[in-house]
Amino acid sequence: MKAVKAKILVADDSDLVARVAGQLATRFGYRVTACVSCGADALASLRTDIPDLALVDLHMGGALTGIELATELIQTGARVVLLSALPTPRSHQLADQVGAHGLLAKPFGTVEFRHEVESALGRPRLHERVVIRTASSG
Repeated sequence: MKAVKAKILVADDSDLVARVAGQLATRFGYRVTACVSCGADALASLRTDIPDLALVDLHMGGALTGIELATELIQTGARVVLLSALPTPRSHQLADQVGAHGLLAKPFGTVEFRHEVESALGRPRLHERVVIRTASSG
């Protein structure tokens, strides 16, 4: 029986970055649960599928920041790798504070992407998985 690869959620307010990350994840055999451009859409996608790993834009705009989204995702049991065009010491500090499993600098290449994803998936989850139920899912 073939092993099932991990499920990955991509959340980045740049459609190009989200699309490239989703394509790379698929190329490496992962199942992409969603590619979204805002935190609200990322949280909505959790109603149907909780990812094993979420790639989240650290500086995502909108009502829900990348840090807030990462915190929510980690609470579901997902591992998180933050994406940042500005991988400064402060960015690394924020990643550590939120409990992210890594920080991937944008733009990223194929090798860096694969290394960061595989490294994060090899680390233990910070929280147990939780089941999110809505009133309609009963």
